[in-house]
Amino acid sequence: MDSVKPLPTYLVQRYHGWKATTFEDNHAWYRRLASEGQRPRAMVISCCDSRVHVTAIFGAEQGEFFIHRNIANLVPAYQPDGEAHGTSAAVEYAVTALNVSHIIVLGHSSCGGVKGCHDMCTGLAPELEKSSSFVGRWMDILRPGFERVKHMPDEVERVARLEREAVMVSIENLMTFPFVNSAVDKNELTLHGLWTDIAEGTLEQFDVATQDFVRI
Repeated sequence: MDSVKPLPTYLVQRYHGWKATTFEDNHAWYRRLASEGQRPRAMVISCCDSRVHVTAIFGAEQGEFFIHRNIANLVPAYQPDGEAHGTSAAVEYAVTALNVSHIIVLGHSSCGGVKGCHDMCTGLAPELEKSSSFVGRWMDILRPGFERVKHMPDEVERVARLEREAVMVSIENLMTFPFVNSAVDKNELTLHGLWTDIAEGTLEQFDVATQDFVRI
């Protein structure tokens, strides 16, 4: 394991600072989380993008959200094929073990994964078409969303709309999971589609009445 190295000094210093301040000030709360286990009310599926700070957006405390992050906040369709499925496993655990009441799919502006899907579908990113591209095969999940926006003439608007389609494709795929579908039918679980603009700090949610995203 020669590839494993010590943490960079700046991260070690940040850890010691957190331990001496935030942790010590809330030591009882951390002990309670450790002894009682987690009971999050919501699962958040968001992008890996470092600029998307889920807990900060909602002012959430530790233990409040069960968070799963992946490229472009995508959820694949239900596929019980015996293979490894990280996102599907997270959804299963959240719904069947943690009994979350809400699943929030959070998309964002300037998403590199979504732009990659757009470029792949328009022939501008042949490297993503290769079977060896993990990103490309993951972004295949969003191809149905691209089909819904490909008619838009302006590329900037098309990509921005595709970011929102990534949210909707994920919600559509969530409903293919039997345990998600059942929980929704029993009113034990609600699904929410959100999109945030990183530069402006705005937040939009999908509105069933208008079938579009509206600003919160």
